[in-house]
Formats: sequence, C-alpha cells, structure tokens
Amino acid sequence: MNGLKASFYTITGFVSSILHGEEGNPKPLFYLACPACKKKVIDDFNSYKCERCDKSFKEAVPTYNFAVRISDFTDSMIFNLLGEAGDTVIGMPAADLYKVSEDYSRVDEICRNQSFKSLQLLIRAKAEVNQFQEQTLKYVILKC
Repeated sequence: MNGLKASFYTITGFVSSILHGEEGNPKPLFYLACPACKKKVIDDFNSYKCERCDKSFKEAVPTYNFAVRISDFTDSMIFNLLGEAGDTVIGMPAADLYKVSEDYSRVDEICRNQSFKSLQLLIRAKAEVNQFQEQTLKYVILKC
C-alpha cells in the first residue's frame, strides 16, 4: 500500500472471536445512528440529535461497529466491522441485538455461537496517521 490510498482484498476465514468485552466491562457492538446520514447521534432526553444533519429524531438506528478476530490456516487478525456486514457475522440485525444488549450473558451467548463460522470477506486496508503522527494500518470488513 502506497501513501494513504486504500487497498481492497477478498479473504476467506472464520470467526475466532467477537471482541465484546467481559461481564462488568462490556464493549458495545453498535452505536445509535442518525436515520438520515448514519452518523452517531446524541441522546437528548426524548429525542436523538444529529449534529451533522442538525436535526432531532424520535428514533435512532442501531448500527454495528465492533472488532472481530478472523483466522485462517496461517494466522489471525483483528478487523473492524461497520454497518450491515455485522448482520452476517452476528447472525441478526443490529436492531435485534440492541433489544437484548442490557443482558451481557445473552450477548455473550450470541457472540460465542458465531465462533468458527466460515466467511468470505471483502476487506479495505488503509494506512492512517494516528494522534502520535505514526502510520498504522486499519483493516475494515466491508462485506461478508
């Protein structure tokens, strides 16, 4: 990969683990998104405010955003996963997972049940500069 240009790859692997934290310290697998632009919204008591659209909505859209370890016969890597690709990895839409998200044991069970699921993935690899001005590689699953 040269410069900050993204490269795209198709790989086949299996889910080793979905990184969702642990009981007492769970990591959310989704964020609440604006129905119009999909950016994260702010809970504003009786509504959700999107700073990008400068609008308020009664409902927000649960949208997947989590990390998953994918393995094959050579090694494993951690990938970020956004949006609808999560439906395939988790096995249900984000809105359904949102309904049970307060029950860590249920979320843990859902995640463990996805272990060893074989997937063909479209990956975007892109070099990014972090806050310390160091170049790092970021891998995102675009499609399953």
